[in-house]
Amino acid sequence: MNDSPPEPIDAREFAKNVRELLSEDPQRYRLFGQYWFFVKRLLKRFYDEHQMPILRDFDDPSVSARIPAEISASGESMLRAAATEYLQNATFNMGRNDVTDSDGDWFMLLDPDIDG
Repeated sequence: MNDSPPEPIDAREFAKNVRELLSEDPQRYRLFGQYWFFVKRLLKRFYDEHQMPILRDFDDPSVSARIPAEISASGESMLRAAATEYLQNATFNMGRNDVTDSDGDWFMLLDPDIDG
């Protein structure tokens, strides 16, 4: 068993991969659940609205407030949690905008910049 810490996630590479996923289907943003607006802010560090038209100004602090404090304390843990959430929702939620947060509470994730 390997007890060494995992390799750090490269934020630029993460953003590049997310951009490719969302270019294929912008509705995939829902798969990030409570981490979507963190991911959106990360994308804005590397891309502008001309490169990714979905990167307008809408943000929902009530969604981001669902992120546990111990995760939001570090960018690395946020990236890991966002990737894990994406995988979980891609496997079991299949792109619905009704998602659960870390406490198991359901909420509706909407981003008018994408959903219109």
